[in-house]
Amino acid sequence: MDLKRKSSSLTDVGGTSSEKRLKIQEPSGEEFEPDSFISAISSNDVKLITKELYLLKKVCEFFYGNLSLSEDEIYSITKEIISILANMCHLSVLACVEIRDKNTTLIRLYLYFLSKKEQLPVKTAILRLIGNLCELKETAQIIALNHVLLEKVVNCLKLEDQKAGEQALRILRLLSKRSQLSKSVLRTNGCLYIAKNLVKNKNNKIGIFQTQPEILQTFCNLFKFHPQLVAKQFSEYSEFVQLCLQLLLKYPNGSTNKLESQWIELILRCVRCSQELRSVLGETSINKILELKENKEKLTDIHCRFLCSFLEDSYFRRHMRIEEWDLGNSALNKILERVEPYQEIPEQTKFKLIPNIKIQITIFESLCSLQHDESLEFVIRVSFL
Repeated sequence: MDLKRKSSSLTDVGGTSSEKRLKIQEPSGEEFEPDSFISAISSNDVKLITKELYLLKKVCEFFYGNLSLSEDEIYSITKEIISILANMCHLSVLACVEIRDKNTTLIRLYLYFLSKKEQLPVKTAILRLIGNLCELKETAQIIALNHVLLEKVVNCLKLEDQKAGEQALRILRLLSKRSQLSKSVLRTNGCLYIAKNLVKNKNNKIGIFQTQPEILQTFCNLFKFHPQLVAKQFSEYSEFVQLCLQLLLKYPNGSTNKLESQWIELILRCVRCSQELRSVLGETSINKILELKENKEKLTDIHCRFLCSFLEDSYFRRHMRIEEWDLGNSALNKILERVEPYQEIPEQTKFKLIPNIKIQITIFESLCSLQHDESLEFVIRVSFL
């Protein structure tokens, strides 16, 4: 196993010319050199790394014990030390393992600083360190299993500070990639707070679906492992649900924007698997879909899939066949119109009909739920009109 990591973006922790290297001497006569420290943490030598960390600890104890520092200065030094640790974890797997072995002490440190309302730079540095630990499976597990710590991380999504929010989101995204750890994000209502973070302080609300691919990636990772839990947490944030509906109404035939297109697919899948989400959307969403001019002649594929999801619930099945609608325009009738009769397909065009075959498969799967009530009789009656 390669014990070194390539650095893409490290916090600048100094660096001087060979002629003027900084040396710090503490009372015992031992010298601490930042340059040699940086070289050591990039190596595979556990003894060398441990030695340099020991020297750094003694230097810090010396400064804290002999200097009259203000609280802000102490926080500033603490922030730099945390940044050094974060860089070490980024460069070396060995450093992550060493930090894992000091887990109890560091967890207390994380909780202390993440609980404080002030000192955002220190909090951001802590989040960055935790994120770097989440890159490695063994150390990510320590973070995921600590529910209190993960709650503090999720709460950082509420902060107005953009950098802290980005680092908190990175932690959740890294945990969401691993099937064994992803549920820890949902236990802390991670999806709900990520959605709130996505929407907050945005003037053009519908425009949120064109930006921040890392949020979409996090949701997709979580949905892959826990679809119903993800959709349920979406349902608890009504403003986000209405924005999702607006996106579906805006693009009845799909969007040319790749991110928006992926959002539409995720939304359709969430609606399909969650009764709670369908309840929040309600009859109003069905009516709005049917009222669109694009659906007057024939339902679009996207809206047909959306309406098919509501056939899962007896209440919505009744609404979708109600006689108050013109019989030819009821939601269920519109769905049935998409079941086109079989005909001979020219060889050169058959692959173009694959999307149509997919939507018909969706319809047939959804119609299986009609056997539970009189909706099946309605289908038979409509079929012979």
